[in-house]
Amino acid sequence: MSLPAARTRAEAATKELKRTWQDLLTHWDDEVSRSITKTGIEPIDQELSRTLEAFERMDALIRKAMSECQEESSW
Repeated sequence: MSLPAARTRAEAATKELKRTWQDLLTHWDDEVSRSITKTGIEPIDQELSRTLEAFERMDALIRKAMSECQEESSW
């Protein structure tokens, strides 16, 4: 799987998690749900955001390296 495809899948999973959790919270709003949000959902969301940023940086580095390799091979 390519990095852009993996990033797209991770973004879709993040959106689905957020949507599903928000739907659940419309029926479940107590101390336990707030605790799960704070200790489970929010950290996952933050980590996924960092992961998506890493995908972008890695993709840019790979594209740069490929471009530089193509330039060198054309000498």
